[in-house]
Amino acid sequence: MYWRGTGKMSYIVEARPDQNQFRSPRTAPRGSYMSIDGNWKITMTTPMGDRDADLSLKADGGTLTGTQAADGNSGEIFDGTVTGDDVAWKLKITDPMPLTLAFSGKVEGDSMSGEMGIGPMGSFPFTGSRA
Repeated sequence: MYWRGTGKMSYIVEARPDQNQFRSPRTAPRGSYMSIDGNWKITMTTPMGDRDADLSLKADGGTLTGTQAADGNSGEIFDGTVTGDDVAWKLKITDPMPLTLAFSGKVEGDSMSGEMGIGPMGSFPFTGSRA
């Protein structure tokens, strides 16, 4: 177990063989752990405006798997990783055009935020909360 983070946002990280878990020392009772596993609502800022998506995640060690759905389309995430409070995954989409979206961000309790790379179009922010 070790401290991760700086300043106001420090976390105790405990390495566990089944999944990466963390807790905020100010918000979780001692011995209580939170994981990335579960359902999330995310909002992506895109060149076409804000887009909402449902995200279902499962961590197994440092591997992150799950699905992401938006606008009636759903896909399996791939190349997913989780290390402490850092998360990353990719998703292939076909609408409005074929693209691979690359997400990277941080989880802080029941919130998530980061960047979504859209290949040659650049990177755009996303935010999320546990559903």
